[in-house]
Amino acid sequence: MKIDLERYRGLPQYAKDTDPRLHAYSSYTDRSIERAQLHDCYKVVEETCDYLYGEFTPTTTDYRKGTRPLLEMIVDKVCAGCADDRSKAMALVRWRRANITHLGKCGLGTEEEILLGGYSMCHDASRTLIALCQVAGMGARMIIGLNDENHNGHTLTEIFVDGAWALFDPSPGIAWPYYELPDGSLANGWDIKQDPTIPARCRGDFESKLDSSVFFRDYRVANYSIEESTENMARRFLRLVTAFKALDNYDYTGHLTQTPIASFLDLDQSLESWLEDTLKKTADR
Repeated sequence: MKIDLERYRGLPQYAKDTDPRLHAYSSYTDRSIERAQLHDCYKVVEETCDYLYGEFTPTTTDYRKGTRPLLEMIVDKVCAGCADDRSKAMALVRWRRANITHLGKCGLGTEEEILLGGYSMCHDASRTLIALCQVAGMGARMIIGLNDENHNGHTLTEIFVDGAWALFDPSPGIAWPYYELPDGSLANGWDIKQDPTIPARCRGDFESKLDSSVFFRDYRVANYSIEESTENMARRFLRLVTAFKALDNYDYTGHLTQTPIASFLDLDQSLESWLEDTLKKTADR
């Protein structure tokens, strides 16, 4: 049976009516990647579940090596010794949680800028984890969970491991980096929507009174490919260069990929030493 996906596209009206200047999405403008993601997400319900958990999102990636060198460096270091995609996903989400400070603003730049800055909101945390997973060769996508009672929400990530989509949360304020059931299986968003008791039966990193199942009563899936991420990065660099030219009348001609990275680093710190410092923070479960 053919599904009219347009019926399930985007956010509910109360979310669309939220003033981005008052609710963290300061970058929610016509040209922002956040607007595109929130506009092109699809509600997961009985009618759409098979499609959204089937062919909607590619389960592998065609990442071109050398395109995102910093992300490659992180993946190579963090995933060293990982035997399979499941262990890679767990290592990456743990590294991401260990090196993030939650900041109530979204849209802080490219994935590289967010990672090097060390600050993000849950939406940007998901963006960076998705990009890292795709560089590592795994399918990954954004999960936008809504709580209509309080008119708030939370963004997580689903990664394709063990032949199925599994839920991961790169935000350190949430107890569960992933929802691992006693039998060792990993739950996804649809599992929790069907059975809201799942979080209470999964072991978290710390005690939490949060009922995270509320974010799956009404949740959306959005694709964010590494190709789209790279195009967004290129557009951001172009806007930055154009702004520099306009402000300083300076003819900047090269090394675009290094400018944002260098701006976040101390002059006496290399990328390699920065990465080694972040690896020391990553906790084992």
